[in-house]
Amino acid sequence: MIKISLLPPEIRAAAGSFPSVSLPWRKIGVSGAALLIAGSIGLLLLGRSQTLLLGRLAAEWKGLQPQLSQLDQARASLLALKNRDVLFRSLKQPEARWAPRLNLLSDSLVSNLWFTRLKLQPNVSVENPPAPAAAPREPKEAGKSKPRVRPPQPSSTALLVLEGSAFVAGPEEGASVKRYLERLKGRPEFSRWFRGLDLQSVEHRQIGDEQVSDFTIALYPTGSS
Repeated sequence: MIKISLLPPEIRAAAGSFPSVSLPWRKIGVSGAALLIAGSIGLLLLGRSQTLLLGRLAAEWKGLQPQLSQLDQARASLLALKNRDVLFRSLKQPEARWAPRLNLLSDSLVSNLWFTRLKLQPNVSVENPPAPAAAPREPKEAGKSKPRVRPPQPSSTALLVLEGSAFVAGPEEGASVKRYLERLKGRPEFSRWFRGLDLQSVEHRQIGDEQVSDFTIALYPTGSS
C-alpha cells in the first residue's frame, strides 16, 4: 500500500514528533455507566424520601382536621357572641324605646289569651317583612298543624318573638289569636314601633276538657326612636 501525504515537509516533520495517544475507552464507558446508575439510584431514593415525607405530612394534616373544625366552630361562636353583644348594647340604649313596644303588646290583649314567652332573636333579616294588612291564615284542623316558619337570614337587627297560648272557646279555631292580631295591627301606634308581624305557628293541644292553641308571633321592630 502506497501512502501519499500532501502536507508540506516542515508540517510532516512536526507531526511525526508528537507521540500517538491511546484513550482507555472501555474504562471511560464503564465509569460513565456507573455514574449514570448511581445518579438514577440517587434520584430514586430522593423521590422515595419525598413520597414518604408527603405521606407523613398528609397524615399529620388529616390528624389536625378535628382540631381545625373545633377552631372554626369556636371562631364562629365567638363572632356570634360578638354580634349578639353589639346588638344588645344597641338595644339597651335609651333611644331603643322598648317600653312603648311592650306596652302596645300588653294593651292589645284579648280575653282567653295570655303570653308565655318574649325573646329577642338577633341576626334575623327584616328586609322583607310580611305586609301588615295581610291576615294570618288559621289552621283548619284541630290537633297537629304544620307551622309556617320564615327562614332567617343574617342581619344586624333584632326579631321580637312572642309566644303565648289561648283557649279555643268557640267553634272557630284560633279565634282569640286572630282577634289579638287584628287588634294589635289596628292600633295607630303599631306602624311606628313595628314594620310588620308574622304568625309563625299555631299548634293545638288538649288540657283536660279544654283545647288550647299555642302560637308564635314574629314582630319586626322599626328603627324609629
